[in-house]
Amino acid sequence: MFYTSSNFGFNPINVNIEIDIRNGLPSIDVVGVADSIVMGLREKIKVAISNSNFELPNERILICASPCDLKKDSDSIELAIAMAILKPTFEENIGCLGSLDLNGNIILSINGLVDFVTKEENKKFILPKKAKDILLENCTNLDGKEFIFADSLQESVQKLETNDVEKLTIPNDEDFEESSCFCGGPDGIFLLSGAGAGKTASFDLLRTYPAADCRVVRRSAERYADGRGHPVYF
Repeated sequence: MFYTSSNFGFNPINVNIEIDIRNGLPSIDVVGVADSIVMGLREKIKVAISNSNFELPNERILICASPCDLKKDSDSIELAIAMAILKPTFEENIGCLGSLDLNGNIILSINGLVDFVTKEENKKFILPKKAKDILLENCTNLDGKEFIFADSLQESVQKLETNDVEKLTIPNDEDFEESSCFCGGPDGIFLLSGAGAGKTASFDLLRTYPAADCRVVRRSAERYADGRGHPVYF
């Protein structure tokens, strides 16, 4: 089964993509997604699949994005829906995050990417290739995770069929073995270090103290950085 993320709130929730294909007039019906985006969503997916040299089933297709009462946007669910249509009998749980253009190319969806991948229950993913560098820079531990990185819908299907997966190892930063801690005003904390040094884990530990009001701001697209390009969390 394919699933994606809601991309809303501080704790994104997994969205399962269920599919049913049955006899009837060829059509795609989508439930669990706001009516305002359903029309554009299904037309876009149909064209992307066709332009990727795949054939849509000549039957009635019903897609359910559950939980149905959870707000969703097309940027996060298009890839998962397309994969569910092309591989309706696939039983392994695969997380997909990304949208599609009309040629079937996968567009990176940054919102919620790190939280989606690092959730303990999520183990295997199909993601655009650009996501790889973001994960290596912003994650502290990816042990037990498997990834299929692809630029297009066609490449995603090919790699899935051959189980062409990658495992990522967070590189050690010899220059920044420890985080540097600075005071950011009377009630602020500023951590500076390389990837994998434990900034997020330190903040998570600090949150266990009742008096602490700790907020972590992750900036993926436009990160603050020191002179050597190391990410800064504040």
